[in-house]
Amino acid sequence: TVTTTTPTLANRPVNVYDAVLGECEDLLKASVEAQRLGRLKMASAYQLLLHTRLVGLGKRFDRANVVLPVHRGRSNEGDDEDDEDEDD
Repeated sequence: TVTTTTPTLANRPVNVYDAVLGECEDLLKASVEAQRLGRLKMASAYQLLLHTRLVGLGKRFDRANVVLPVHRGRSNEGDDEDDEDEDD
C-alpha cells in the first residue's frame, strides 16, 4: 500500500505521512519561536531538520508514484478497439 500505519499508545493507527507532517509543523513552530527569541542558530537548526523531513517526504511520494501504477480493473490487451467504439 502507499501508506503504512503504525500503532500508537491509544492503539489507533496513524498514517506515516500525517506523522511526518505533524513533526514538520512542530519543527516550524519551534523555528519561529526560536527566531522570535533571537536564537538564530537554534532556529536555523530547526529549519534544517524541517527541510530534511520535507525532502524525505517528497522522495517517498515520488517512490510511491513509481511503485504503484494506476490499475483500472481491466486488462489493456485488445481494449484499443473497444475504446474507439465507446465514443461513437
